[in-house]
Amino acid sequence: MREEERIENLLQAAISSLQVGDASTTGDACGAILELDHAHPEAHFILGLSFFKCGNVESARQYLIAGLDSHSPNSVVLAPVIRALDA
Repeated sequence: MREEERIENLLQAAISSLQVGDASTTGDACGAILELDHAHPEAHFILGLSFFKCGNVESARQYLIAGLDSHSPNSVVLAPVIRALDA
């Protein structure tokens, strides 16, 4: 399997597990993605959302900022979320 396919499969697993509230599987899938591509913005964003859902605002902020630092088109959408977490 090509790396891009593996990342896509892991990304789908991370999204699915986030939707059902399985933080452990979300973290495992995103961790595997970040081992392959340390700057993968979606993996950072999903981890940020997962941490936020678990109430860990500081970790959420760190991962959301890491996603923004990857210069993703989502930066415009997530910038207000980061500002809200800073409040």
